[in-house]
Amino acid sequence: MAEEEGGNVKKVIFLSIVLAVFFLSGCNNSNNPGNPGKEGNKPGEDISSVINSKGGQNSAEFVPDWLYQSLLAKFDLDAENELELPREAITLAQVNMKNSAGPQIAAYVTLDRVEGYFLLYEFAEGNYKEVYSLHQPVYGLQVYGGWGGKQMIAFVSGHGGTGYQENYFHLISYTKDGYKEIWSGLAEKMEFVQLPYRRTVGSLNLSMDNQLLIYSTMNHEYAKPEEDITNPDRVAKSVELYRYDPQAEQFVASSN
Repeated sequence: MAEEEGGNVKKVIFLSIVLAVFFLSGCNNSNNPGNPGKEGNKPGEDISSVINSKGGQNSAEFVPDWLYQSLLAKFDLDAENELELPREAITLAQVNMKNSAGPQIAAYVTLDRVEGYFLLYEFAEGNYKEVYSLHQPVYGLQVYGGWGGKQMIAFVSGHGGTGYQENYFHLISYTKDGYKEIWSGLAEKMEFVQLPYRRTVGSLNLSMDNQLLIYSTMNHEYAKPEEDITNPDRVAKSVELYRYDPQAEQFVASSN
């Protein structure tokens, strides 16, 4: 459904109440810089307790050597290029996406608007192994679930250039085929090359049991941005509802 405002159209105020959901911004980088530690640098060591003791999810205070070397290899760098890939730029999160003996570690780093990586590692048979990756700049991460069920990860990534940026949500879950993207949607799109300027911002909400997904967008259009960029000439709103299909192991559009 959609609503438009502009010209002499009467403004409508929406009050949307969604209980027990989490919000993930499409353009928010949650890096938390810190000093890298030296504990747990062995490839076979479970680092979850160290992450928890040093700030929990989204903590960049502890980056083990094996993970740092893994990222250096992704960017085709070596140990002498630490200034190009500072440890404090790496964000970590511990997750539990499947019923297994050890947790998973999500990590991401963004070097600029072109280069970045999201990586997911699983602890199995005494070592962390890469099980999912995406080669794009990443701008935020959120972990969903954890109340007696499997967790899911949503992160925002994308590319841009002069006057243009397009980012997407990626919702990752463990499935019978491994760790897969089970839903994706536009997080933010900016087109500031020619008039009218346009900007779309999306938001993603999941229920506590990860069975219901609410996706909403706000579309702004600016005819004269040089006069007032905070006051769009046209606003369009939309909301979409998705339900988790356990057979397909993905979110599908709901008719109600």
